[in-house]
This record gives sequence, C-alpha cells and structure tokens, in this order.
Amino acid sequence: DAVFLVNGIPVILVETKAATRLEGIAEALAQVRRYHEQQPELLTLIQLYALTHLVQFYYGATWNLSRQALFNWRDERAGDFETLVKTFIAPRRVLRVLTEYILFTRRDGELTKVVLRPHQMRAVERVLQRARDPHKRRGLVWHTQGSGKTYTMITVAKRLIEDPAFQNPTVLMLVDRNELEAQLFSNLEAVGLGSVTVAQSKWHLQELLRSDR
Repeated sequence: DAVFLVNGIPVILVETKAATRLEGIAEALAQVRRYHEQQPELLTLIQLYALTHLVQFYYGATWNLSRQALFNWRDERAGDFETLVKTFIAPRRVLRVLTEYILFTRRDGELTKVVLRPHQMRAVERVLQRARDPHKRRGLVWHTQGSGKTYTMITVAKRLIEDPAFQNPTVLMLVDRNELEAQLFSNLEAVGLGSVTVAQSKWHLQELLRSDR
C-alpha cells in the first residue's frame, strides 16, 4: 500500500489493513510473502516491511518472513497510534535502522537477515552513550531469555569498533555455553568482524591484552 524511498531507492514496504479485517495482520503478512514470490525484483532493494491494522504496527526484515521474525514496534514516547507510526518512519530513525540494526547472520549454516527489536535498539544506544561518558566506568543491560542478547552484543561490538571516537577499542565478549561460542563467532564473521581471537586460557587472555588486540 505504501513504499518509502530514500533518494529514489525503495527501502520500506508498508501493507495496511482496515479495522474491519479481523485477521488483518495475518492477511497483510500473506500479501508480503506473495510479493516476495511474484515480484522479487522489487524486494531486492527494500530492506524492511511493516504491517498495520487498527492500532497495531509490526515490522520485519525482508526475506525473513516467519511470524517469529515479525516484531511489534514500541516507543517510549508514543502515546497514540499516529505518534507510534511517526516514531518508526522518522527519517533519522529509519536511516539508523537501515544502517545499524539490520544484520546478516548464520543459523545452521544458512545466511539469515534479521532486524533488531525495539528493546535491543535502545540497549545499543544506551551502551554507546554510557561508553562515551568519561565519568562512567560500568553499566548493566538486562535481557531476559530469548530476547536477543547475542544480536545486541554483536551490534554493540560492531558500533564500538567502527566509531572513530573509541579509537579502535579492545572488546571482550563472554559466553557461558560452548554452543553459544560457535554461534557467536559464526555471526561475528557474517557481520564482518572476522578478526576475533578466542582466549584458550586466562594466561592466553593476559597475552592478548598485553599485545593490545
């Protein structure tokens, strides 16, 4: 129903459903899937899609069309539906989501496209804000199980390393299970952070830190 363009390039597709449609979101998602099948040329450039129904606003990454990959947009400042939609499509927000919060990761050997959820975006921004404050030495981000801790951690690491203000910092990433380690490093490589060394022991870690890795 609507396509958003940046400098003539389509970047977001929006499918809207009237309040009278009882299964509006399901119908809208089915239509977006059909667009992928019948008009893949259009979806080559579009990075995100959004679905609206009455007062609901969902979004997801193109080419990842499972219902689990569709997220409910929330914003702390939005008190009504119009404000909610405007906070998502605000130009600064859209550009930030397109450039910083879409990841290509590997799952079971397959390349997958994902977009971060609202709480992950907020966590990343607050970590960076805290890291820029010379008077702050620590911080804590609380994520529950299944809330995307790995993607938040990868995005934070990528932003810290790529931001000139942090002068190519050393980033330590800790995981508490062997299977998470394999998942983490395959995803780091997929997002372009391939120069990662696994510390084999505490002595090895000390050597890595002394050599300014």
